Amino acid sequence: MVEIIAEAGKNFVTTKEEQSLEVLMEEAKKLIRAAKEAGADTIKWQAHANDEIHPDAKLISPHFDQDRYEWVKRNTYPFSFWVELKKYCEVVDIEFLATPMSKGAAILLEKLGVERWKIGSGDILDFPMLDFIRKTSKPVIISSGMSTLQELKLAYNYLAEKVKDITILHCISNYPCKLEDLNLLTIPFLKKQFPEATIGFSDHSLDISTGAMAINLGAKIIEKHFTLDRNAWGPDHKVSLIPEEFREMVQMISNEGWTKMAPHPKCMGLETKFINESEMQFRPIFRKGLYASRNISEGVILSPDDFVALRPRGNAESSENYPFFLDKMAAKTYKQFEAIK
Repeated sequence: MVEIIAEAGKNFVTTKEEQSLEVLMEEAKKLIRAAKEAGADTIKWQAHANDEIHPDAKLISPHFDQDRYEWVKRNTYPFSFWVELKKYCEVVDIEFLATPMSKGAAILLEKLGVERWKIGSGDILDFPMLDFIRKTSKPVIISSGMSTLQELKLAYNYLAEKVKDITILHCISNYPCKLEDLNLLTIPFLKKQFPEATIGFSDHSLDISTGAMAINLGAKIIEKHFTLDRNAWGPDHKVSLIPEEFREMVQMISNEGWTKMAPHPKCMGLETKFINESEMQFRPIFRKGLYASRNISEGVILSPDDFVALRPRGNAESSENYPFFLDKMAAKTYKQFEAIK
């Protein structure tokens, strides 16, 4: 059985002008109803907190011409917003899933009572967040975009110390992704590299048949961006399927059309895991560095609460080096948000 995830992200945001929480909630509920009617098993969001981007950073992502700090601040919602959203998913009978974009967002989602985790491609090396998540022992889904095989193994092995149920999604971090960049042969490659993991496909192309091709290669989860209007304002609408297209994709899969879907040679690529050239532009924006989460005195023993992983990395230690500093003595005094190095 294949799980179909409608990646709604923040596609309830539809205008450049800020919208009220009431309007955003109504748009989100429309997405929930439409995703359920289109045949999705799960609908996935993105959750932000105030510990994701360094306050001094000026970041503009290649796929969305907005300051990331301001965008994240705009899309950091009160806990009550998420409570209502999750309850409505339960009413409609579709699973609520959300990607925490920082440790603070993961803490919020744990309080909300999520049943499993989704780690976005930009955060698979956010070890302060992964440490919090793995201590819950709940199932984890990891997207593998913009990552090397070595980086993916680092994250997987760190989680697997305490988590038994891990899914890896093959993903190309490009928006939208060209068919010739999909490299679907990475799916059987990942099955060989991670025999104990479930393998799936997070698809950023606009083709409705690529999910069926991926299933033919062994994918057990298909995640696809979902919107009500591809022309709406926001970063992901343009790479999303509208309900009619999503429904057609689901029908192709549920009718076992994938058994007749020979993968197109254009989509195959190489049976390996590598960073696609088109993804390289995103790594400097989304990779995180290790920073002090608060003022730290020289000589104190460093605990998980002393660290935060922030975009961009800057001159800080990369966030996957968090375990090497944990439980060590602080070699100097750090001010809040100062780079750990």
